[in-house]
Amino acid sequence: INSQLSGVFPFTIMFHNWNAIRSFVDMDPKAVTQQAKLSYQPVLLSWECWSPQLFAGSQMTPIGHVVNDDDYFRDLKGAYLVYQIQDNTAAVKSSDTLALPDIKYYATFQKTLKVSVPAFLPAGSYKLVGKIMQHDTMVSRNFQDLFIAGQSFVKSAPSAPRRVLLYDPGATTGSALQKLGIPTQAISSFLNLKSKPAQTLLI
Repeated sequence: INSQLSGVFPFTIMFHNWNAIRSFVDMDPKAVTQQAKLSYQPVLLSWECWSPQLFAGSQMTPIGHVVNDDDYFRDLKGAYLVYQIQDNTAAVKSSDTLALPDIKYYATFQKTLKVSVPAFLPAGSYKLVGKIMQHDTMVSRNFQDLFIAGQSFVKSAPSAPRRVLLYDPGATTGSALQKLGIPTQAISSFLNLKSKPAQTLLI
């Protein structure tokens, strides 16, 4: 179908059974086929997300990347990005839309989004789902797995220990903890350490 894929396609057998089949349905595709279906979309939506673990009520800033490698060398015009937070039943918990500029063939576009995580969400696994739509037709789809901790988790989070012993030769961790308001006591050796209640050793 696309003769240009042969040079970049991973050299792996994508089916469990291929040498003793009577029809294609007998081949039993591996999980990698689903990933290839996403990764080799002619118009590719890809998520860059450095904070896939979040608290309910917080805000995430994923970057949506669009790569236009249309099979028919067409520019992407009149398209828009629908991005949603969905639970594990695909129920939509939040949704927003971004109008995309015209993206020429073989060009790229990226945009940092601000996605508010609803405060009412219970702790669990979710997905950031994105769909590129053009004239009410979906031309690309991709998702990012998320874990969202609910408000009950935030309220029940344990407080910091009363005393933190810190072994930090580079002194960078101590500086970061100080900015967070967590007091530490620096140590340079592990000799003569004694275990005490509510005492934590951080290396």
